[in-house]
Parts: sequence; C-alpha cells; structure tokens
Amino acid sequence: HITGKGVSSDAAFVCPCAQAQAIADLLYERFAVRRCAVVHSDDVYGQGLANSFVQGAQSRGLDVVRRLIISSQATQQALDDLAEQLTKADARIIVLICDAALGGFVMRSSFQQVDDPVGGPGFLWFGSDALVSDRIWQLDAQLSADVGLREKVLKGFVGLSPSAGTGRAEWSSFEARMLSQASTLPINGTCSSGTDDFGEFIWQSTDMSECAGSDADRALASPYAAFAFDAAMALAYAL
Repeated sequence: HITGKGVSSDAAFVCPCAQAQAIADLLYERFAVRRCAVVHSDDVYGQGLANSFVQGAQSRGLDVVRRLIISSQATQQALDDLAEQLTKADARIIVLICDAALGGFVMRSSFQQVDDPVGGPGFLWFGSDALVSDRIWQLDAQLSADVGLREKVLKGFVGLSPSAGTGRAEWSSFEARMLSQASTLPINGTCSSGTDDFGEFIWQSTDMSECAGSDADRALASPYAAFAFDAAMALAYAL
C-alpha cells in the first residue's frame, strides 16, 4: 500500500521478474552473449530486477562480470568511477536497469569518458522497460540539445518493453475485470469520498489529479495496468 505520504509498514512490491528472464534469454539465445555487466539503480525497481536477471543469467551460463549500483543522486565522480569499473572488466555488453532520467545520464557520461569511452561502436547497452522511452534523452540537457551526441550515445542501445495493449485477448479480459469494479468517479463528476487505510481520500493518496477507478473517459494506457491489477488482487486475496 503506497500513499502520498510514503510506504506503509505492510507494503508489498512486485518485481517484474519475467522481464529479467526475457533479457537473459535474449542475450544468451538471440545475441549469443556469454559475458556481460549489469548496472542498476539502488531503489526497489533496480535491485529487484537486477537480482532476478543475475539469477536468470547464471542459470543459463551467462557470466555477469560486474554488478554495479548507481544512485539516482549520483555525482559526476560516481559516474566516472562506474565507467572505469566497466572498462576494467572489459564489459562490452551492459544491462542497464534504472529509470529514464538516470539511464540517459549514465550512458552519456560513460560515452564522454576521455581516455576509455564506454558506448558507441563495439558496445551494447540493453535497457529495461523504463528506458524504452524518449524520456531517456529528453531528460538529459546535453542529449536533448545535441542531436549528434544523442545519436552517438544511443547507437547500439536495445531495450525491452511489455506488450499487452489493446486488441489482445489479455487486454480485453483485463478491461472486463476492471470495468466490473465500482468507479470512484460519480456521475456528477466529483471524486469519491472513499478513504484509504490512512484516512486520506483514495484519489489523493495515489498522487493523481484525477479520480481512481473505471471511468469511460480515462484511457487505460499503461501496459502495466493489467499486471498491477492482477498483482493487487492476488495480494488482497492472500491477505
């Protein structure tokens, strides 16, 4: 249970472990990679997905030569040290697991190393789903302003994104389940007065400016919406 005030003591997180297994499969089976490095953020998303990837890689005989952790508040010195570690490990295939803002910063900084650039020809950055977005360069001032630099830094970048959108049986099934739930958006257009475990309005505790629930005017655009719904329901039944 996550609210605008933070995470409650009985919080539960779901790691997208299938994605990590898919990355390991692609690298080993399709790209014929036998050694790689993994760089990930120090948050729940980065740690959880990296743990699953390393397990999947090891089970397939894929050697993870370095596992490096980077903070979202990383300094330039920390990024320089990161690039140096990748160079020492002779890591040419690098799995990157973090959000888009940090991912663009890491790749750009690694590429701009004067002595031993990391990235460009001869390198492959394999990004997690959060990096498959134009935000990876839009949120970095240098990449956003310099198209030439952007093309050099992102050349050789591959990412994995979920596919469970409209038109598929899985999505139609999810929509049917979602629409069976009562909406918190009444007919009069005002938000529900329903409260969460902390006594806050549900629509406020989700950090959204709109009401929660199944409303015909709101598109269920996120490809993760179905997975999040199923995970929440499974946890609710388990508890």
